[in-house]
Amino acid sequence: MKLPELKFIEADIQPGRRVLVTSDIHGNLDHLKAVLHLASFSADDILVVVARLEGHQLF
Repeated sequence: MKLPELKFIEADIQPGRRVLVTSDIHGNLDHLKAVLHLASFSADDILVVVARLEGHQLF
């Protein structure tokens, strides 16, 4: 399988904002909510969910 060309972008994140990253939640929304609660996730935070893209069309 040929991988698509990777492109990197620079994020403009203001100082003091947190970036929380998780991966492959596999539909376990209750677990994700619990982890976000433990992290005191708020509207000021940025959440990034990384998932495998196997079998999905990349754009």
